Amino acid sequence: MALVQVFGKPDIFLTITCNPNWFEIKEELEPYEEPQNRPDLVARIFRAKLEELKNEIFKKQIFGPIAAYVYVIEFQKRGLPHAHFLIILKSNSKIIAPEAFDKFVSAEIPNINQYPYLHSTVIKHMMHGPCRDLNPSNILRGHYLDNQWVVPYNPYLLAKFNCHINVEICFTVKAVKYLYKYIYKGHDRIAFHINYNNNKKDIDEIQNFQSARWISPPEAVWRIYRFILNENHPSVYTLQLHLEKQQLITFKKTDKLNRIIDNDFASRYMLTEYFNMNKTNEKAKTLLYNQFPEHFVWNQRDKFWMPRKKGHVIGRIVTTNHSEGERYYLQLLLNHIRGATCFQDLRIVNNVLTSSFRESALLRGLLKSDNNLTTCLEEASLYEMPYTLHRLFVTILAFCEPNDPKKLWEKFHIPMSEDYSQLNISPFHITNKALQHLASISKKLIALATALSGVSATIMPGGRTAHSRFKVPLDIEEKATCSVSKESGLAKLLQTTKLIIWDEAPMINKRAIEAVNIMLQDINESNLPFGGKIIIFGGDFRQVLPVVPRATKEEVINASSVMSYLWPLFIKNTII
Repeated sequence: MALVQVFGKPDIFLTITCNPNWFEIKEELEPYEEPQNRPDLVARIFRAKLEELKNEIFKKQIFGPIAAYVYVIEFQKRGLPHAHFLIILKSNSKIIAPEAFDKFVSAEIPNINQYPYLHSTVIKHMMHGPCRDLNPSNILRGHYLDNQWVVPYNPYLLAKFNCHINVEICFTVKAVKYLYKYIYKGHDRIAFHINYNNNKKDIDEIQNFQSARWISPPEAVWRIYRFILNENHPSVYTLQLHLEKQQLITFKKTDKLNRIIDNDFASRYMLTEYFNMNKTNEKAKTLLYNQFPEHFVWNQRDKFWMPRKKGHVIGRIVTTNHSEGERYYLQLLLNHIRGATCFQDLRIVNNVLTSSFRESALLRGLLKSDNNLTTCLEEASLYEMPYTLHRLFVTILAFCEPNDPKKLWEKFHIPMSEDYSQLNISPFHITNKALQHLASISKKLIALATALSGVSATIMPGGRTAHSRFKVPLDIEEKATCSVSKESGLAKLLQTTKLIIWDEAPMINKRAIEAVNIMLQDINESNLPFGGKIIIFGGDFRQVLPVVPRATKEEVINASSVMSYLWPLFIKNTII
C-alpha cells in the first residue's frame, strides 16, 4: 500500500499460469509419464518461464519504464502454479487514453489466415468456457467462439510463452486489494474425512473437523528449492513506532536487570535514533520520519542510521488507529513535523509544552474537522476489505466523535459496499445491506484484554497494558487515582464494555486494582464493585508478587491483591 501511496494506482494487472504441455516439460518426461508425476519439473520450468517474463517486463520494458511492481506466486488445488503481477508505470509512461490500450491488450480472436499460430494459441488458452444454457462441449467444435469469450491478453507475451497469460489495464486500486488477499490470506485449506470400512455411516463434519493445511506437490517442491513466493520493488521498510520509554528491549535471561536498564545501546530504536540524527545532520532535519529510509539506511547490528549510498526503498510507519490513543497521535505528528530531536519537541506548540500528543495535534490544526478520521479511512480503504472497514467505521462513530458522520459515510460508502456490489442488485439495496451490517456490528458486545506487562498484552488480541488501558499511575501510591475523564473517549469505551480480562493478577499491586475500581464506579455512576463490570482476573500466585521497591516481606505481601478490601468479593475458580 505504501507503493500505491507514493507511485499512484497500478497500471497493469497480469496473470500467468503454468502450461503442463510446455515443450520444456514434455521433452523431459519418460514414455507414458504425466506432468503431474513430476512436480519438480513443473516447478523448475515455471520458475524459468517466470524469470524470462520478468526480464521482458522489467529489463526490456515492453510496457514502458517501471516505477514499482509487486507479484505473488499461488498454487491451484490441482497443483499448477501461477503468478499475479501488479505493475505501476512511471508517470511519463502511464496508459491514460483508451486508444493506447490496444497497444498492450487485445480481447479479440486474431485472423486465422494472417496469424495462424496466435489464433490457435488464443483458442487454446484464452477462451472462457460457455456456461448456463450453452453446452460447454460446443466450445471444442467452435460453435460459440467469438470475441465475447476472449480473456484479455498481450499478443507478444501470449505467442512467446504459449500459456494462459491474462493482461488487463487497471483503473482503480481495487486490484491491489485482490493481490493483497493472495499474499496474506494464509495457506490453502481443505476439508477431508477418513472413513473405515462402513461407507454408509453418517459423517459428523463438526465432530470430525480437521484443521489441515493443503500443500500441492509443486508447491512443496517450490518451497524445498527455496524459490521466492512474492516480491515487491522498491522494498517497503517498516518503521517502528512507540511512545517514550516504551520500546521493546530484547535481552538474555542471564543478563542482570541493572545492566539492561543502564545500557543505552539496548534502548536504541529507529525512532530514538531518528531524533538523534536530527540533532547533528542537516539533511535529516528536512525529512519526515516516513521519508527517512529513502535517504538513510538502518544499521541493525550497531543500531544507527547511516547515509544511503545505493538502492531505493519506501518507508512506512506501522499502522495505528484511534483506539491506541497517544500512539495514534504520535504517528499523526510524525507524518507532519520535520526535524524533531525528541518526543518533547513534538509536544511543543508556539514555545509551549503541551500535556499530550493529542493536545499538540489539536493545537496544530491536525484534528480540525474530521481530517484525521478521513486520513485514517483513506489509508485503510486502500488495502482493507469491506468487513474490516465496517468495524473501523463503527469504532470511529463510537469513540472518536466525528463532527459529520454522514459526510464520512458519503465519502467512503463505495469501498465499504464493494462486497455487496458483486450481488447484481440496485445501488439502493447495496447501500441498505452495508448499513444493516454496520448496525449489526455496533450491537455486538465489547470486551477488553489487558495485562500487567507489555509482553503478555501483545499476545492477547487487542491487548494493552493495565497502565495504558486504565491510566493507572506508574508510581502507585495510597489513594492513587486513574486519570480518565468522564468526557473522554476512553471513558465512553469503558462505559460500553461488558467484559474486562486482566491477566497476571497476582503481580498487580492492590492499589492499582482499587484505583481501577474507583474509576469504573465513577464513570459508570454506580456503587457496584468495578461499576458493575464483569472482570476476569487471571494468573498464578506462584508467579512473582507485586514489586515494591525497598520493601520488607510483609510489605510485599500486604501489596498483593489478596490483601485488598475487594478480595472477598471475588469468585475464585481454579483450573487444574
